[in-house]
Amino acid sequence: MNKITGIIILALLGLMAAACSDSGTPPDELDFVFPDKNISFIEHVQPMFEAKCGVESGCHSPGNTEIRFSYSELVSRIGVINHRLPTGEVLVDLALHQQNPELAPLYLILLEGYPTSDDRMPPLGRTPLNDNQLNGIKQWIKEGAPE
Repeated sequence: MNKITGIIILALLGLMAAACSDSGTPPDELDFVFPDKNISFIEHVQPMFEAKCGVESGCHSPGNTEIRFSYSELVSRIGVINHRLPTGEVLVDLALHQQNPELAPLYLILLEGYPTSDDRMPPLGRTPLNDNQLNGIKQWIKEGAPE
């Protein structure tokens, strides 16, 4: 084996070791890309919520009891749709919000924060949802929030 081949093999082994690291990617750096249509709770919405808001971040994790929106609601389509805010509004009223998804409290909370406080989701210091993710949530609601 010549010197160049040895260097290439060592470089490849280094890349493979880095790729196999169990440190994982922080949830804020995960890139959840929503399609333009046919958005599914199970395929698109739930995995993003779970990684960015639930287990990985700890904010809405199963053990955190100091939150308004529990982990079981966060990862359940029905829990997300039926969750009531302190104002009594549900996060997604399909009869109303399908026609105007930009008015859905879920979308507005992710875009701007809770109407009665500055609690935006995700909270300051965490990476907010990007335009594709926000538009994906809005399109999911417009499509009737399918499973």
